[in-house]
Amino acid sequence: VLGTLLIYVLFMVEELRKAPVENMDDVIYWVNGTYRLLEFLVALCVVAYGVSETVFGEWTVMGSTIVLIHSYYNVWLRAQLGWQSFLLRRDAVNKIKSLPTASHQQLQQHNDICSICYQ
Repeated sequence: VLGTLLIYVLFMVEELRKAPVENMDDVIYWVNGTYRLLEFLVALCVVAYGVSETVFGEWTVMGSTIVLIHSYYNVWLRAQLGWQSFLLRRDAVNKIKSLPTASHQQLQQHNDICSICYQ
């Protein structure tokens, strides 16, 4: 919840400034990534606690099943999606960096209009 509120506040600050923040996309990405990492760490702690209860506490079929299901959905799948998101972001940044920069003449020729946002 705090991560979502922080992202909302960042968007509101940018809106109130009436001028775009140059690296806002990167800031949002890192805030989002940080709170997802924290969620992942909490999920790991829950699995560690469940395993310790299963090994050292009272073992039950239901408890072991819940730990296995939680491990798969909240740890394994989150780790895969997080890594895939990181790789896709890295590839996108590399592709953007490889784009040519417009010359002064090209900017004047097209009235300095961005081909993506038309501003």
